[in-house]
Amino acid sequence: MRRNRIVDLSSGNVTTIKAEDGALGHHDMGHGYAVGADTFNSLENATILLKFPVASTKRPIGPVVHYNKRWDFVAANHVAHGNAAALAPESQYACGSNASRVADMADEIICFPLDAYRNADGSLDVLVVGQVMTDLDAPGGQDLDGDDYEQLPKGDLDVTGRYFIWTTNLGGDRLDAFLVKIPAERLMGR
Repeated sequence: MRRNRIVDLSSGNVTTIKAEDGALGHHDMGHGYAVGADTFNSLENATILLKFPVASTKRPIGPVVHYNKRWDFVAANHVAHGNAAALAPESQYACGSNASRVADMADEIICFPLDAYRNADGSLDVLVVGQVMTDLDAPGGQDLDGDDYEQLPKGDLDVTGRYFIWTTNLGGDRLDAFLVKIPAERLMGR
């Protein structure tokens, strides 16, 4: 069972969050917070913002900043926040990517603001910045066991947040790296 152990190095206090209470799965760190998967959330494949120190170890532990419209794919499976700055998380954004076997869904690189209360109507914003172009049945990027996980696009944002880099097999036997420019003004402008 997944658990997050959060250790405050200045005080030695240890906080533990259980999976069913909101422990983060795939996640990335910011300055005093983390953003990542809450796989037990009632919203489809939710990504939440968890601020430190943790206010509670029981649900809800942080606001939802992204979720899917369906349960059968995870659009932001690998959350990337390499652009984290020493600013309020609500003034920043993260990105994510995935490849799936769901035939009627596009496998994309998406970015989303970390401000769960950005829109007065409670809706959340998401920006599609590119296609991952990964074929999970192609040989490029496979490990010896043929596990899909090895081929999933696990990209990252550069420190400026302007570029996202990931690897993909383009449906062939190679593994190539791609870079896309993020139109950050579309994520943060209002």
